[in-house]
Amino acid sequence: MRRIRLLLLPCLSGLLLATSALAESLTLGNGEWPPYFSASLPGQGSFSRIVEEALTQEGMRVKYVFQPWKRSLELTRAGELDGSMGWLDTPERQRAFIVSVPILNTEWVVFHRAGHPVNATTDPDTLAKLRWGATLGYDYGEQLNSLFRRRGVHVEYTPRDEQNLAKLATGRIDAFAMEREVGLMMLAQSPYRRAIDYDATPVFSRPLHVMFSRSRPDSYEWAAKLARGIEKLRANGRLARIIEEGRNPMRSAEQTMPPAQPSPRR
Repeated sequence: MRRIRLLLLPCLSGLLLATSALAESLTLGNGEWPPYFSASLPGQGSFSRIVEEALTQEGMRVKYVFQPWKRSLELTRAGELDGSMGWLDTPERQRAFIVSVPILNTEWVVFHRAGHPVNATTDPDTLAKLRWGATLGYDYGEQLNSLFRRRGVHVEYTPRDEQNLAKLATGRIDAFAMEREVGLMMLAQSPYRRAIDYDATPVFSRPLHVMFSRSRPDSYEWAAKLARGIEKLRANGRLARIIEEGRNPMRSAEQTMPPAQPSPRR
């Protein structure tokens, strides 16, 4: 009997390898926006880990291609990528892509100089007197978008979040809104981390999704598999653990991260 088992082992191993090789593989565009997305983080960031583990639950493999966010979305639109990671759901994107279920929620808060608090829930007239920083291409939600459109409101736009944090720390602006976890991780590596604080009340909160290419005939099935995988991760508690693991440890100032890439998705 032992001899039979030994003879069967190579056959079973070969069968498992063949099954793995036949697993459907997706190529998804990714980028730098730690702690949610980064080639330098374990699992390529918490959002990336969720997507990969969810699709693995459904027998699929994922390959991430890191590139500028806008290029990733355009390649997905053209059908050269199967999908692009981490975008807000908008009417235009609903028409252009197959939009996945929500993967991970983001919360945007107002950062300010330490000792100079800014209450994001105060009246608009008070907020309008502040000097605001903003990063080109970002959607700041209805409250701040409306504020920034008001005549006489001082808003300075820059290409990168890091530039706004530097301006905030040195007193050139009074307030700057960022996604909370992204901002805290950026500050953990910044020389300005002791000079900047934030108001805990979110100015807006929205989930991020995967955009699947409408040029690929299997996109609806991929989106359905991702949704089923997400539900499995939620049911067994793995989803909550990935999100939590992607927060506190990743703020360590000892880990050097590439800068977040400007993106039109937020």
